[in-house]
Amino acid sequence: NVEINLPTRPLDIVMTIRCLEPDGEWREKILHVEHYAHYKPTVPVTLFMYSAELTDRMMKEVVTIVLYTGTPPRKRPTNEYLVSVGGKVTNSFHFPAIWLADYEEEIRAGKLAPLAPFLLEIVSTPTEETLQTAKELASAEKSAEQRSLLLSLVALLAGRYFDKAYLHQLFRKEVEMLRTNTFFDDWWLEAEQKGEKIGEKRGEKVGFK
Repeated sequence: NVEINLPTRPLDIVMTIRCLEPDGEWREKILHVEHYAHYKPTVPVTLFMYSAELTDRMMKEVVTIVLYTGTPPRKRPTNEYLVSVGGKVTNSFHFPAIWLADYEEEIRAGKLAPLAPFLLEIVSTPTEETLQTAKELASAEKSAEQRSLLLSLVALLAGRYFDKAYLHQLFRKEVEMLRTNTFFDDWWLEAEQKGEKIGEKRGEKVGFK
């Protein structure tokens, strides 16, 4: 008499989609996209558990996709969770994986401009050129709402690799637009405080208080 009680796990993206099947009928399915910066050995079993729980909860077939935004390893990992007995596979769970690094050229060319913020994660070591490219592509978005969101994401991801005082200066012109995104406010306040402290230290060095 075994009972399963899975812990609460927040998922990245879950939506209902309609698919045209070979028999000509449209059927609803659940699309689940999980995002990782880099591959982890626990990814396959984690996605297997997510898919099982979603299937039970939604009572529909679940399409699971993993999205990697970081630099891929030399040898791509297999996208499956296997259980074997005596060397023979008895159970298997397969899922497609998308590596954004495979689309770097299309992103830089503007064909996939909405993915521009992730240029900072695709390359192994982002440079100021990488940041400027991501910022320019995000700034070219026609929708003001989407432009604000993309620029906020560029700033947020850039915060992992660049000094926040530098980013504070780089995004100064866009700050009022970006503040429409709640998560940006906390980040900007921290950058402002850090910038003020650096300014105070520089002032003290030249004799100002």
